Amino acid sequence: MTMQKTTLRLPQDLHQQIIEAARHSGSSMNAEIIARLRVTFDGLSENFKFEFS
Repeated sequence: MTMQKTTLRLPQDLHQQIIEAARHSGSSMNAEIIARLRVTFDGLSENFKFEFS
């Protein structure tokens, strides 16, 4: 799998939640973000539109 390096700006509270989740699962912050994104995208149909509140 080819990886693309990117910069991501996150709210401080969300960044902290990701760090804590990664520690809890014994993974890196990067691995935690990838795993959570995969769960989100794998469960969506192509017609899904995410709505921000």
